[in-house]
Amino acid sequence: MAKKFKSRSSLSESMEKVSRWFGKSNRFNRALSGVLAALIAVGVVGGVIFGLIYMEKYVERLPVFTTSEVSVCLYNQPAWMSDSLAREILTESFKPIHNQLVQIHQDGKDKDLTRVLTGQLRNNAWVSHVHRIWRSFGGRFVINCDFREPTALVNLDKWCYLIDNAGYLLPGKYKYDTLTNCGMIEIDGVNAQVPATGKLWSSDDLQAGLKLVKLISTVPFKSLIKAVDVSNFRGRNDNAAPWLVLLTDRNTTIHWGKPVGEEHGLETTAAQKLALLAGIYKQCGHIDFNRQYVDIRRSTTQIDASKIAAAGQTDQE
Repeated sequence: MAKKFKSRSSLSESMEKVSRWFGKSNRFNRALSGVLAALIAVGVVGGVIFGLIYMEKYVERLPVFTTSEVSVCLYNQPAWMSDSLAREILTESFKPIHNQLVQIHQDGKDKDLTRVLTGQLRNNAWVSHVHRIWRSFGGRFVINCDFREPTALVNLDKWCYLIDNAGYLLPGKYKYDTLTNCGMIEIDGVNAQVPATGKLWSSDDLQAGLKLVKLISTVPFKSLIKAVDVSNFRGRNDNAAPWLVLLTDRNTTIHWGKPVGEEHGLETTAAQKLALLAGIYKQCGHIDFNRQYVDIRRSTTQIDASKIAAAGQTDQE
């Protein structure tokens, strides 16, 4: 029995030793976890401090902002605009304010860069409206604006000027031969001074010619029309002669007459005139009816009669 009792006592002692060991082990594990957590915290803080120091040195090594180091792009470059023209617009918008942009950056006021650029772009004659300018990742300025598309050529003293569909004068002065066969219709005979670039060419004769250019720009025979001549606008040279005349690619003429919307029952309407030209084009393959000139100012009955007479002359020949 004594041995059996002793055995039970030994077992209890062993159990107590194991319990004490596990107790010490848990305390050790908790202590070890605390040490590891502290080391991790120190590592994270040290990493952040090192990163900030490195970033500060990196920023200090960055070059000072210049217009050549920060790229610019158009958000919505129109299909009609060439890449060379786009570069020209951007260069003209940046170059005059180069020093101002550098100073703004050096003063730590980069938020003002887009405001200054917006104001500069609004002074560019190619730009009609600036919607927004923002700075994307990497310092690139993205420009979203509307542009003035060349619509017609104004031929004045053998020099050509580009205007948009409202009559605003676009940059550039071109020799007449430079822009021949460029696909745009000319406006000849304007009796007014050339406005400053970017300003509206508001003279009545030019605006009347431009309105007619826009009207015929959608017809299938547009390529046959070389120019709109406004030299006799409002009969200033000859009250009996047509105010507006179309010049064709054959150097023949179409006597158009009064400006679009000003017929007032005295002439056929613009729609009737276009319909007549479309009929001649379908019949003859050209709008001059194979004659030196065609007068489309009269009533449709008179015009049809003149067509029949002209057709008879052609047949006899």
